[in-house]
Amino acid sequence: HGTLMSTIFPEAAADHGYSYAGWSPDLPETVTGPGTYTAQFMINQYTMTFDSTGGSAVAPVTQNFMTQVVQPGDPTRAHFSFAGWYDSEGSPVEFPYTLTDDVTVYAKWTTNNYTMIFDSMGGTNVTPVIQNYNTQVTRPADPTNFGFTFSGWYTGPYGSGTPVNFPYTLTGNVTVYARWTAGQYTLSFNSEGGSSVASISGSFGSFITAAESPTKAGYTFE
Repeated sequence: HGTLMSTIFPEAAADHGYSYAGWSPDLPETVTGPGTYTAQFMINQYTMTFDSTGGSAVAPVTQNFMTQVVQPGDPTRAHFSFAGWYDSEGSPVEFPYTLTDDVTVYAKWTTNNYTMIFDSMGGTNVTPVIQNYNTQVTRPADPTNFGFTFSGWYTGPYGSGTPVNFPYTLTGNVTVYARWTAGQYTLSFNSEGGSSVASISGSFGSFITAAESPTKAGYTFE
């Protein structure tokens, strides 16, 4: 309040968060005598801007000074997990947030982990690998399987699909499958002085036809 005797009327100083809105009642163009006038103020509005740093967009919030901003829905980002909002100094921002000025907050993200599973299709166990998104998986030691030769990792069971090359860029959970080639073996016959019998070769697990019986003078083959 004040008593004004001049035609030059100053603006009233506003506290932070408020703007000067004039005098009440309206000041006359010419003051003809003493009068009492009250300064009018209106509350300011401020905006909280959400910088999702590569994630999905989050709409800004504009509210009155000293009101509470509730936390918006979390943004999303492929292959990353949302880890909260942070200020420009790198400190976490807690909600509800008291809005006292325009402010920008920034999304923090953690890289997702993915798993590569090795299905050895009957061979020895190979430990799964868990790594961050977009990192390189090195080829593990080959599994073993009695009677078979390991022929590499493939995208489909029983060696179907396409071969998997290493190092492998991990972009999601994945299972790879061992391909096996049956070993080749030879059955040899020692006729112990009898006629020669040709050896027989075949794949592991395959059936073979009985060999021709050898002969030996003065003896019967048993």
